[in-house]
Amino acid sequence: MIIKLSSGTDLKGVLAYNQSKVEKGQASVIYSSQEDNLPIEFEMKSLIEKNSKVKNPIFSCSINPHPDESNVISDQVYSDIAREYMNGMGYGNQPYVVIKHQDTDRTHIHIVSVRIDENGKKIDSNYEKYKSNALRKVLQEKYKLLSENERTSLKQKRNNQSLNENDVLNRYREVHV
Repeated sequence: MIIKLSSGTDLKGVLAYNQSKVEKGQASVIYSSQEDNLPIEFEMKSLIEKNSKVKNPIFSCSINPHPDESNVISDQVYSDIAREYMNGMGYGNQPYVVIKHQDTDRTHIHIVSVRIDENGKKIDSNYEKYKSNALRKVLQEKYKLLSENERTSLKQKRNNQSLNENDVLNRYREVHV
């Protein structure tokens, strides 16, 4: 599993990018922390307005399982991974949305949130890459997802024509069924 972090200032742009994928049928919203009828963009925008001093108030990431297992992971498991990841990163109480992308050979999820809490305080983003990497390892282990070393082994097996799709499905079923 690979997790790519990014930050920025353009909430409308990052949400529009994901919405365009949804409109093209290349993505779907599988989870939103929003419980009332307000659009999540409105809730995120109102938090950003509480502290204009934060340089990069937008938090986003993509969580990318190995291509051989990304298409067999259920929306529920993707959502669980996203919630656990956001809680571990300190963003669990923030408004966020999880979008599953199926526009490449690797199904993956994008998570979009903000770094400003309801009191206008910036959420600590120091050492995010280290926290993210530690969480990746924990989630990888918990959900029995392939590690980087296994990715290399699978690539070698695939090159030797010995990788069988049933191997991936059986591994997934052991954990999730």
